[in-house]
Amino acid sequence: TGVMTAGRPLWLGVNAPWNRFGYDIGGGTFDQAWFDQFFRTASHTGRANSARLFLFADGRATPQFDSNGGVIGISKLGAAAFEKELGTLVRLAQKHSLVLQLCLWSFDMCDDSHGFQPRSALIESPELTDSFVKNALVPLLGMLERADADNTLIEVINEPEWCMYEAQCQTKRCVHAEQMQRFIATCVHAVHTYSRLKVTVGSASLKWNAPSSSRAVAHFWSDQELKRAFYHAGDGIDRGRTGWGADKSLVPIAFTGLDLYNVHFWPWMERKDGYGPCQNHASYWKIDKPTVFAEMPAVLKGSISRSSSEILECVISSGFDGALFWAFNDPGNPMSDALTTLNKASAQHLDASSYQTLHHWLRSPFPPPPLPPTLPPLPLPPIPPNHPPPVPPSLPLPPSPPPPQPPDRPPPPCPQAPPPLPYMPPPPPRDPPPSPPMLPPPLWPPQSPDSFLVIMASALPNYTSSTLILGLLSCLLAAISVACWQCLSRVTFNSVIAASVDEPVTTIARLRRSKKASRFTIRCPWRQYSSYSAESDTPPTVKTVKVLHSEASRKLSAAEWQRISLKDDEADEGDGADASDEDESSTLSVPLPTLFSRPRPPGFQHPSR
Repeated sequence: TGVMTAGRPLWLGVNAPWNRFGYDIGGGTFDQAWFDQFFRTASHTGRANSARLFLFADGRATPQFDSNGGVIGISKLGAAAFEKELGTLVRLAQKHSLVLQLCLWSFDMCDDSHGFQPRSALIESPELTDSFVKNALVPLLGMLERADADNTLIEVINEPEWCMYEAQCQTKRCVHAEQMQRFIATCVHAVHTYSRLKVTVGSASLKWNAPSSSRAVAHFWSDQELKRAFYHAGDGIDRGRTGWGADKSLVPIAFTGLDLYNVHFWPWMERKDGYGPCQNHASYWKIDKPTVFAEMPAVLKGSISRSSSEILECVISSGFDGALFWAFNDPGNPMSDALTTLNKASAQHLDASSYQTLHHWLRSPFPPPPLPPTLPPLPLPPIPPNHPPPVPPSLPLPPSPPPPQPPDRPPPPCPQAPPPLPYMPPPPPRDPPPSPPMLPPPLWPPQSPDSFLVIMASALPNYTSSTLILGLLSCLLAAISVACWQCLSRVTFNSVIAASVDEPVTTIARLRRSKKASRFTIRCPWRQYSSYSAESDTPPTVKTVKVLHSEASRKLSAAEWQRISLKDDEADEGDGADASDEDESSTLSVPLPTLFSRPRPPGFQHPSR
């Protein structure tokens, strides 16, 4: 069921977010049937109340630019064609009872990965920003006003952090945070001045859109940050005096900031200390405006998997103001489960999620700027301790004056907007933390018994007495292990055929079975091979065993091997016929590696253990 904030609507929506990226409106490819089908599916199948679409995107088709990168028009096809398609889009959304969230730009405007010229200069240059506002944004707001688009929300830019130095710039062109803040603040002020629409920004994550007292690292889009960037650029004074449009009857207002926050949620944020809706309640982030997750996957896959119903339940129960699933045209995020989830959530929160509730909230006036703090009253003058001097008796006493009447004057005007805030330069960058000290190389495994003893001796002075005793016991256990291994390495054969020591080590041992023995065991530093005789009254007298060492890819030199001679200790116990089968004088040697002569192979376990 979730917990809803009283008086706020619940956003339940979907992202289109485009049919043809950057060309849908004013680019010559407007498909009315496609958008009608999208709106019908979102509204009737999912009972959604909002839909999000991209407009200019990266600037590949609209608006119209000159050779210097300035905006000279809203579309190459002309303002009339653009307005016709935009009006059709607005009416389709109204027909299906959907709030239309128009995202003007995306971080793709700072990149050229799609083969189009980056438009980051609009953000960097105040003059180019003014050209966009004057020749594209203000005309766009006029078109929406004439279309009665009171069901529309303006989003200035999608995920601006991805082209900011101070966040995690991932585009070819990067801008500074103050430049992006000035660009966004200028657009926000124009929307509030020349329309009655509300405006937001699609932040990439709560990581950059919450006070630093929480787990966030920045609050780039707060009123304080945007106001500082707006007035520092001089726009607050100039635009407040002249405006951008031709209609001088509109009185520019004081800067008021965003009307709500949009943040996005993707799998990389889903962890215990992450930035998703399932980690912390909205109150933990200390956010001062309604906050909507405007991009959210229909299914979360990764180290933590969640269904669309689980994610939306986290959003609602954590006190956020809704979510918009991604995306209608993305095969990687199928919308079938998300539409079912939206339908159920809409039925559970019928009043808060209705189109009428959300539409009423959009039409309500945005709050006025805060008034300056009231000054404390001035202290009254002290009463004099003595009375005034008496009047001489020869003079008549003057009549008492009438009590003072309040002057008949109009009430004082409301205080004006606060003066521009002085520019506070950003703090200097902090020095990076010192690098941690380099750790010494590991002491194990030793390459030879001598190096092992040297390492232990050099480490002894740094340890306490108890550690010293443990070290000595370790040395004793190592010596016992070596001794046991030498004992276990002794095997007896009648005759042995050994491969060359310069070839991959393959030993074929022809073992003669003793009458008393029932098992022959060959032990080597990394394997243990056994040959078992068949249970029979007349077992075979010769058993052939193939021993393949595990590290066959490395050729070993003769110096790395230790030769041992093998005898037939059971030759006298066998019968004559069997003994004649073998050449007792041909005693060969089989190579066995020493314990510390070379690194141990992966997965090695000593036989003594």
